[in-house]
Amino acid sequence: CSRPEFAELLRIAPTESGGVFVEFDSRGWNFSVEITPNGAIELDRGSPDGNLFEHESFDEFSPEFLHRFDKMTMVI
Repeated sequence: CSRPEFAELLRIAPTESGGVFVEFDSRGWNFSVEITPNGAIELDRGSPDGNLFEHESFDEFSPEFLHRFDKMTMVI
């Protein structure tokens, strides 16, 4: 899966704390990435039936974050 393909799917909004929230849906799955003002990242994924929810936190943008993002979005 190529990340640039997500561009037309994204909903981007500021957060009340000064961060950025990015959300997108594909094939019934819901994904979100929140970047806090201090650079920490929250990554979430929810299944179409609501039975699976995954959440991961990262201290910063990193290769580990990209690896987990790619792994979570493989269902697309």
